[in-house]
Amino acid sequence: MTRTLFSMFGKLTTAIALMAATGASAQVTVIDGDTLDVDGVRYRIEGIDAPEHGQKCGSWACGKAATSHLRELTNGQDVMCSTGQEDDYERIVATCWADDVELGRAMVLAGLAWAFIKYSDTYMQEEAEARQSGIGIWSEQSKPAWEFRA
Repeated sequence: MTRTLFSMFGKLTTAIALMAATGASAQVTVIDGDTLDVDGVRYRIEGIDAPEHGQKCGSWACGKAATSHLRELTNGQDVMCSTGQEDDYERIVATCWADDVELGRAMVLAGLAWAFIKYSDTYMQEEAEARQSGIGIWSEQSKPAWEFRA
């Protein structure tokens, strides 16, 4: 319980600091369902793995749907990302928000990304909810993005 409260407090503090530091709307380009450029900086959304842009889940183009949904979430919104470590592809791994929407959480709840438990347990509950609802990637036979890439 204490760990959860500290984690929530840390995220809230980061969000407030980012909001205070960013006054103008950012230039946002969505690359795929878990990667976006904000003012020329490439971010990989922490804790999720979305289907690859060309990936299909059964007969459904789930990769294109994930990319499209992230575009919808960010379109016309103030987008901010926390600072984080750089990954092997020179992207900053970060928690990102579009106004008050945490993008990783929204993508997993919509069934358009898996909780990337290899690196983070942040969105396990959201994944369980989406799976139980049978939405998105949970509506058809699908291979997690990390298996699709292998």
